[in-house]
Amino acid sequence: MASKLLGRCDCPECAFQSAHVKINTDKETAKAYRHCPECGAQYFPRNQAQADRLLAKMRPEGAPAASPVLQVADPAPALIAPPPSYKVVLGVRVPA
Repeated sequence: MASKLLGRCDCPECAFQSAHVKINTDKETAKAYRHCPECGAQYFPRNQAQADRLLAKMRPEGAPAASPVLQVADPAPALIAPPPSYKVVLGVRVPA
């Protein structure tokens, strides 16, 4: 069975970023399919709509993998001035 590599996509099973998207070249009604060399998972679309969705997710061969989006946390709050010194007057803390 001869196959042609069309591009790459992310594997939903193991999160490998370079799963192969291939197409059989020896059939007239061939559809694209996904094969992950990392975990061995395969996906064969059953109709043209599924095949079109797979091709929409695909990156062309040679395109870099998408880098994960990192969210930056809010910057640390500004330092608050230290509280004034206190003294205890009749069991109650009051600013000095």
